[in-house]
Amino acid sequence: MKKITTLFYLTAVSLLLILAAGCGNSGSGRKQGGIYGECFKDNTCGDGLVCDTENNVCIKDMTADKDAENTDDIEPDDDTDWETIPDEDSASGEKDDTDPSKDGYGNWNDPKTGLIWSEKHFVSGMSVLDDLISFCGNLVEGGFSDWRMPTIDELRTLIQNCSNTEPYGFCKISEETGALSWDDDFDIWRCNCLWKDEWTQQTGKDEFVYDNGGYYSKIGDDQNVALCSSSVSDDGGAPWWVGFRTASIAPASLDKGAVFRCVGSYSRQKQCDGLPENAGWNVFSDIPQRWDGSSWIPDDAASYNEKPSETECRFICNPGYKWNGSECALQDLEAISECSHGSPAPCHESSSGLIWSAKAPYEMLHYDAVDYCDNLAEGGLGGWHLPTISELRTLIQNCRWTVTGGDCRITDDCLSATACEYSYSQCDNDCNSIGGNNGAHVIYSKFGDEGDFLSSSKLADYPDDVWGVNFDKAQILAFGTDEVYHKASVRCVKSKQVRRECTGLPENALWNSVSSILQTCDETSCLPSAVGVYNETPSETECRFKCYPGYEWDGSKCNLTNPEALSECGPESPMPCMDHSSGLVWSSKTSTSWDMLDAEDYCENLTEGGITGWHLPTISELRTLIVDCPATEPGGECGVTDDCLSKEECLTEKICSCGYNDNHIKFGYEGYYLLSSSRNGEIYHGAEGDYERVWCVYCSYAKIKECSLMWPDLNFHCVR
Repeated sequence: MKKITTLFYLTAVSLLLILAAGCGNSGSGRKQGGIYGECFKDNTCGDGLVCDTENNVCIKDMTADKDAENTDDIEPDDDTDWETIPDEDSASGEKDDTDPSKDGYGNWNDPKTGLIWSEKHFVSGMSVLDDLISFCGNLVEGGFSDWRMPTIDELRTLIQNCSNTEPYGFCKISEETGALSWDDDFDIWRCNCLWKDEWTQQTGKDEFVYDNGGYYSKIGDDQNVALCSSSVSDDGGAPWWVGFRTASIAPASLDKGAVFRCVGSYSRQKQCDGLPENAGWNVFSDIPQRWDGSSWIPDDAASYNEKPSETECRFICNPGYKWNGSECALQDLEAISECSHGSPAPCHESSSGLIWSAKAPYEMLHYDAVDYCDNLAEGGLGGWHLPTISELRTLIQNCRWTVTGGDCRITDDCLSATACEYSYSQCDNDCNSIGGNNGAHVIYSKFGDEGDFLSSSKLADYPDDVWGVNFDKAQILAFGTDEVYHKASVRCVKSKQVRRECTGLPENALWNSVSSILQTCDETSCLPSAVGVYNETPSETECRFKCYPGYEWDGSKCNLTNPEALSECGPESPMPCMDHSSGLVWSSKTSTSWDMLDAEDYCENLTEGGITGWHLPTISELRTLIVDCPATEPGGECGVTDDCLSKEECLTEKICSCGYNDNHIKFGYEGYYLLSSSRNGEIYHGAEGDYERVWCVYCSYAKIKECSLMWPDLNFHCVR
C-alpha cells in the first residue's frame, strides 16, 4: 500500500507544483560532522546531531522531541480520534507569544527566526525566475522596500507539526548546507508528512482529499498553498518549494505560474511616513528599523527637526516656509525655491517673477484645466490661473525661436495664426532637429517637463482652439478644447501680485474709483489692504469709497442730507435715484410673484438709502420712466392714466405701444413687466384662484398692458 501511495503522491506533487519561483543557489559543500555532512569515523556528529548510520549522514537529534517521530512508522490505536487531538497551545488555551503574528503594517513577524513575511503574491502563466526575483526586489509593502525571495531554508521555518521538513528535520534539502540535489539529497519519505490510510480510517475522508486548515503552516497557509523559494535544484534547475498540504518539499517548474511570499528581516529599511505639505526630509526618506518583539524602533512617523539625521524620520520646511507647530506655513514669498528640475512646488521663477504650481497629476481638457487652476490651493497659496501663452513660454529654454522674445510671434498680444504669421515664424519647427543638437537629447523645459501643456490663450482666428507648448520639441501649437485626444498636461501660475476685490463698501456709497486692487502678499499679510476706507480723493491702487450724491459720511455711514442731490436715474445710477423731470425718487428694482397687497406692504415698509415713505407706483407715476415713445410717455395719446383705468374706455392697443427698443425705460431695461398699483377693475379667473388685473408697462415696447399677478416675471420699483 505504501508504494501505491508513493506513486500517487508523486502525481499529486506534480499537480501542486503550479506555483513556484526561484534563482540560483549557493552550491556550497557539506562539512563532515555538520548537518547532512558525513558522520565521523566513530559514527558520531557535531553538537545536537546524530549519525544516520544507514546513510552515513548527520541529522538533527530529535529523539527528545515528541514531534520528531516519523509518522510513517507509527500505527495509532484503532480508537484514536485524530480530529480531536489538541496541540499544546490549543489545549492550554494560550498562544505562544513567540508564534508569528502580524505587526501594525500587516507583515507576518516570526520572533523565533527574526524573519518578516509579506502577503502572498501570484504570477500566472509561464514564469521567468529572474522576473520573480525582481518582483520581490521591487516590492513596496507594509512601508518596506527591501524584500527578497526566501531560500528553501527560510521557507522551512514556516513549517510546523512536521518533524521531517521543519528546519534541520530529516529532509536534507537545504541551501545553507548545499544539499539541493534531486538525485543525492531528496527523499520523498523524509521530505513530507503524508497523511496515510489510518487518517482515512479515523476520519472517513478520502486519503487524497487533504483539508488541513493551515495545520502545517505557522502563518495559516492552507492545503492549497505551495510557496516557492529562490533555491534551485543542482541537477534540474527547478526551484524548491514547500507545499502545505502535506508539509512537503520538492522541486517544480514554473510552467503554470507561481505563488510566493517575499521575506525580510527584523532589521529593515523602513520608508518614513507623514511628510507634511511644503516640507522635505532631513536628510533621508527611509531609516533602518528593528523589531523589538512588539513594535518597530525607531518610529517611522515624521517629526520636525532642523538637525539632519540618518537614523530618524526628520523633516524641514521648504524654503520660504516655517514650522508653526502643526504645518509648514508660508512666511516669505520671495524666499521660496527657484524653479528648476526637481525643485519643490510652488516655486519662483525669478526671471519672469511668476510662481508656478506642481504639474497636475493627470492630463485634462481645456475647460477642466481652467477650473482646476481656479480652484487650486497649493503651498498655502490661492489665486492660481491657467497660464497665458506668454506666461507658458517663460518656461521654454534652449530654443531661440520659442523662448520669450524669440522669433515666434504668438504672444498674449498676438493670438491670430494668420496675422501673427504663425506658419512663417518658427513657432512649430522641431527645435531638436534644426537646432544643431546632433541627436543629443535637449531639455526644453525649465522643469524638465515633456509633452503637451495647455495655456488659457484662445486663437483669435478659431476661438474653439487654444495655444499650448510641446516641450519635447519646444513647439508652440494649437489644441482643440473639447476633443478627448487633445487632453494635455497642466501647470498653474500666479503672480506675486494678486488682484483682490475690495470689501466693506457701506450702504449708499460707491468705490472711488476702482473695486479691485493689486496686492503684494507674503500670505501673512497683503498690502495694500483690500478693506475699503472713506476718501474723496480717487485712487486706482487703494480701496477707497465715497458717498452717493445727496449723502454725507458721518464717520460710520453715509447719511442722506439732500434728497435733491440724489443721482439722476439712469442705467448705471446708484439707488435710490431721482428723476428730476418728474421729481420722483425711485428705489431698487424688485422681482415678485407676490400678491398685490404684499407688494404694496413691501414698499410701505421699505427703508432704502436712509429714505422711508415709499409706495408702489401708480400707472401715471410708472409712465414717467418711459422715454422715446411719445404715445405712452406722460401726456401721450394712450389714455390709461390714474384718472382712466377702464380697459374698454381707456386702452387702445395700437396707440398704447411703440416699436421694440431696449432703451424705452430710463433704467435701460428690456423684457421686464413693471408693476403698478392701479387696478383696472377686472378679475382673472385662474387655476390657482381669482386675481385682480392691474396695469403694468412692458419695457421692451414701452407698452401699457393689463397684467395678472399670476405672471412669474413681474417686477417693480417703489417710489416716493
